This record gives sequence, structure tokens and C-alpha cells, in this order.
Amino acid sequence: MSVVYTTRLEEPEKKYVGAGASQKGHRTGNILIDAGKTFYESALLVFPKYGLRQIDALLLSHNHCDAANGLDDLRGWTLGGFVQEYIDVYCDQATFHSVRTMFPFLVDISKATGGGDLTDQGFKWHVIDPIEPFQIEAGGIQVQALQVEHGFYSSGLPYYCLGFRIGEFSYISDTSAVPERTKTLLHGTKVLVLDALRDKPHPSHFSINQALGFVKSLHPPPLQTYLTGFSHDVNHYELEKRLVKDTSINITPCFDGQKVELDYC
Repeated sequence: MSVVYTTRLEEPEKKYVGAGASQKGHRTGNILIDAGKTFYESALLVFPKYGLRQIDALLLSHNHCDAANGLDDLRGWTLGGFVQEYIDVYCDQATFHSVRTMFPFLVDISKATGGGDLTDQGFKWHVIDPIEPFQIEAGGIQVQALQVEHGFYSSGLPYYCLGFRIGEFSYISDTSAVPERTKTLLHGTKVLVLDALRDKPHPSHFSINQALGFVKSLHPPPLQTYLTGFSHDVNHYELEKRLVKDTSINITPCFDGQKVELDYC
């Protein structure tokens, strides 16, 4: 299994446009996690570099712009079957409801206006249970949803977001708190990608110290943790030097276009 990671430095918030080529036994596929507002330009840079073309599944973590606003750009993959006939999209009910409001024509072609190029089969939507495992149709790859808190609604109720676990790789890009049941699902993770916005506390993201504390609370800790989502006021190289001093865990910041090989997944 290999994971390709990109982030756009122009955005003060992290954004992951991740394309992962997952392989286990005879099950293979290219899995995209999130398609945010800078997805298309990132794909133009990263996909050719690593030989990625077809998208076998898109996993949406939540309905914020930095995770879902690039959905319309994905029509370029399916128009006229140029790259593929359709894309399987997996998300929870709350995200699906938001997408149906944001991009109604991507869910129901009868909502399209202006005679734009659309196809009934462009997106195949799969609404998943946010705490249960599910299987990707292409390749039969098993994915465990990881429900986490990502701040709060104005009512004070927690806003939930999804991370994902594939084999021994776990990915949580946006979190302010990880429920105990989700923490249990992380047991045995060998490589973890984890949210860490900045040094100061933030209502909807882990701070760097919170991320470090969370990783140290995992028993055993992952063999390698990559921090993602740090804001523009965090210097990558200074953070890297700081993290290497902590010898109790292996942890480092992600970088643009990074590829990680996971032989044991």
C-alpha cells in the first residue's frame, strides 16, 4: 500500500488531497480522501507524477469546503467516460445531505440547469454508517470509518467528522476530540496521519501538543505518525526539528507531494 499526500500552502487551514493506491492480496484500487477547493490543481500536479489516473473510490470526511468543494471538478473524470464511467463516493448521511444542497445536480441530474454536460452515472453515492466498517466496491477493499469530533455547532452539540482506517493505516485530518470508541478502533495502527493545526488551542482542531499527547496515549503507539493541517504560522522545518527531539514516538510533519510506502498493510 502506498499513500500520496498533498497540501496547498496557500490555505491557512490544512487541506489534504490524498490519492492512495491500496493493495492487499488481490484487492487493489486508487482511493481519494476528500476533494476540497484546491483538488483539481493538486491533482494536475500529483496524479501524473505518481501514475495515478482512475479513481476507484472517493471517501468524504465531512461537508466543509476544504473537503467537498472540489466535487464538481471530478465531473472531468466521468464526462463521456473520458477516464471512467463513474466514481463511487462514500460519505455519512450528514455529508450526503449537505452535498445534495451544495451540488444538487451531482446527486440528481434533474436538478441541472443551463444544459451542462452531466451523466446519470457520474457519481455513485454510498451513504455509510459513521462507526461501522464498509467495503469499497472496486477491489473489495475494507475501510473502517473513524468518527471524531470536529468542533461544535452553535447549539453546543458536537460536529462530527470522519477519519478512515485501511489495514494498518489510519487517517484523521480534522479533529478536536477522539471518542474512546474510535480510539479503540485505532489499536494496531502502524502509520497514522493526524490533525495538528498550530501551537495555540483551537475549537475545532488538535493543537500540536494535543496531537502529541493523543499519539502517546495509544498503546502501542503507531510506528510512524505524520502531522497534517498545520497553519501558515507553523514553520515546517522548525516543527520537524522540534519533533525529532521527542524520542518516545516517531512523528514528523507531512509535506507536499509526499509518498509513503506501507509494506505491511
